[in-house]
Amino acid sequence: MKIAKYLLTFSVIFLALLLLFISSQSVTQADSAPVSELSSTEKIEPGLRDAVAAAGSASYWVYMAEQADLSAAYGISDWSARGWYVYDTLRETAASSQASLISQLATLQQTEAVQNYRSFFIANAILITSDVNTLDSIAARSDVASIPGTENLSSTRT
Repeated sequence: MKIAKYLLTFSVIFLALLLLFISSQSVTQADSAPVSELSSTEKIEPGLRDAVAAAGSASYWVYMAEQADLSAAYGISDWSARGWYVYDTLRETAASSQASLISQLATLQQTEAVQNYRSFFIANAILITSDVNTLDSIAARSDVASIPGTENLSSTRT
C-alpha cells in the first residue's frame, strides 16, 4: 500500500516537472502576435493545410489559447500538495477550454469528417485526425492558439 502511494506521489511530481518543461518550451506564434490577432492561416503550420488536402485527411495538434495559471504552485512547499495542485489545475483548465471543441469534434466524427481525436490535458492540446474542411473550421476558432502537424513539414528532407 505504501509503495502505491509513493508511486502515485512520484507520478504527480513527474507530471508537474514535465509541465514546467513543456511550458518553458511554449508554442510560439507568428511574430509573437496575440492569438486573437492571428488569422486562421497564421495558426496553421506552413505546409500542413496542403498536406491534409492532398492526403484527404491527416493528424495534427490543436493547442488551445487558454493555458493554466500555475503561479500559485510556487508558493506550495509540500511537494505532494504542489503536484496535486498542478495536476488538478491542468485537468480543470483543459476540461473547460476544450469542451466546446470536443463537442464539435464528436459531432463531426459522426459524419466521418473527423476520424479520431484525443485530449492531452498537460499541454492543453488535442490530437486530431480529420479532413481539410475541419482543419479550416478549427483554425477559425478564437479559442485555438496554434495548429502544428505531427511531423515537421517546413523542413526539407534529404
